[in-house]
Amino acid sequence: DALPISVSRPDSVNYNLPTLLELSEDMDMARLKEAVVGALNAHPYLGTSFFVNENGEIMQHRTERVFTTKDIEEVNAESIEELKGSLVQPFDLQNGALFRVKFIHADKKYFFIDVHHSVFDGVSKNILLRDISRAYAGETPAPEKYSGWEAALAEQKLFKSGHYDASKKYYTDLFDGVYNVSLPIGDVIDLKETEKPSAEALMMKGRSGTHGQVLSFCEKNGYSVNGFYTAVFGWLLAKYCGSEEAVFTTINNGRSDPRFAESVSMFVRTFPVLCRPENKEIDLYIHETTRQLSDSQLNDTYSFAEMSRDLGITADVMFGYQGAVVSGETFCQAPIKQVAVEFDEDKA
Repeated sequence: DALPISVSRPDSVNYNLPTLLELSEDMDMARLKEAVVGALNAHPYLGTSFFVNENGEIMQHRTERVFTTKDIEEVNAESIEELKGSLVQPFDLQNGALFRVKFIHADKKYFFIDVHHSVFDGVSKNILLRDISRAYAGETPAPEKYSGWEAALAEQKLFKSGHYDASKKYYTDLFDGVYNVSLPIGDVIDLKETEKPSAEALMMKGRSGTHGQVLSFCEKNGYSVNGFYTAVFGWLLAKYCGSEEAVFTTINNGRSDPRFAESVSMFVRTFPVLCRPENKEIDLYIHETTRQLSDSQLNDTYSFAEMSRDLGITADVMFGYQGAVVSGETFCQAPIKQVAVEFDEDKA
C-alpha cells in the first residue's frame, strides 16, 4: 500500500523554516511584492510537490509553476503579537504549495516567509532573501541553471555508479567493530516520556576572547576550525560517556558540487562522526578528525538513513559548527529586525 509522506505527525511544524522580518516604515510594499515574485520565479524548485508512486516510493513532481502576486497573502492586524502564535502552520506535502509568503500590516510592516525543509535549507534562505533585495533594487535575479530537480537526477546517477559502493564501504570500514552508544545508558533509562531532547546554540563573534584564541591557534597549527571544535566535542562526549570513543552526528551544507552553489533547495546532509581521542597526541587527534570530516563529505552518496538501517548508527547526539552567520541587519536596502515566531512544539 502507498504510505503517507509523514508516518507520524502530518500536522507537524517541526520541518517548517519560518522567517519574520520587521520592515522599515518607508518600505515600498508594492515594489517589494514585485521583487518577491521575481525572486521566486528565479528559483522554480519552490514549486515542487510530492506524491507516492505505485511502489510506495516518495517522488516529486517537476512543475512549471509561474509565481504571481496572488501567491502573497496580505494580512491586517492590530499588532504582530496577536499573530505570532498562528503564523507557522503545517504544510500538506502532497497537495498545495510548500511555502507561504505574507505581508503583514499591523503596528508596523512585516514580511513573513515560511518554507518546508524538504525543499529549503539555511543557505537557500540567504540566497532567496538576497535575490529579493536585488530585485527590489531593480536587478533581475538570474534564473537557476541547476535546480533541486537536476540535483536529484545527478544523485540517482551516483546511486548506480561505483561511487555509491565506495561510499558504503567507507562507512562500513570506518564503523566496523564500533560499539555505537552516544549517551550513557543511565541517561537513556532515566529519561522520562515527558522530557524532550534539547538543543543549545553557543554564539561566538569576531576574533576577541576565547573564540579569537581558537582561530589563532588553528591558523598557527594548520587545523580547520570545524575540525578543531568537532574534535573537542568528541573528546568531551567520550569523557562524559566514560568511553574510549564517541559516536555522534554532524551536518554539512551538501553543496560540494559548485553547480548548486546558487540553488534554492534542500541539500543539507547528516553524517556520523567517530572520535577516538584516547592515548593520542592532540595534534594527531585533531588532524585525524579533520581528515575524517573531509572524507565523509566526499562519501555522502550513502545516506544516513541507510547507515542507520545497515550499521545501527543513531543520532542521539548531534553537533554542528557554523563558521559564518549572515547578520540579517538589512533587507532591500533598509534596516530590518528579525522577530521570533512561536511554535506549538519543539523544533527538530
